[in-house]
Amino acid sequence: MSTESIETAMVVGDARACAAFYRDVLGFEVTREVDLPTAMTDGLGLGDGGRLIWVTAPDGSVVKFFDGGGRRYRPPTQDESGYAHHFITLYVRSLRATLERAQTAGAATQTEPVAVPNGNTICFLRDPAGHTLELIERPANPRAAAEGRR
Repeated sequence: MSTESIETAMVVGDARACAAFYRDVLGFEVTREVDLPTAMTDGLGLGDGGRLIWVTAPDGSVVKFFDGGGRRYRPPTQDESGYAHHFITLYVRSLRATLERAQTAGAATQTEPVAVPNGNTICFLRDPAGHTLELIERPANPRAAAEGRR
């Protein structure tokens, strides 16, 4: 058996607000929204019903946001060092422009943009629900970047 595709699902406090952030800041498209019955969510410990919203990136990658229908949301945890145990990596055309839009929309910057040896520029931020995102901008000229020129 082979895997045909993968979707990432995240529990959030407000699925509509998260979908709007990914749409307005990161260029995703809201592709589907479903209200879930309690019979489905209660057995998973996710509360009384809830909402599930799918957003799709320009490359076809899908993220789903689930809000637990009245259950009190707790943001993802970090260990005492501040290390997030999961994050989503997003490749962007302009890291600085994306970071600026994200900050304006309420995201918290965890690291400033840093150029790494392979030529990419990366930074980490937290979306409004507290999930860690890694933004990566690839160099316009990868060969020059590999040789230490941008």
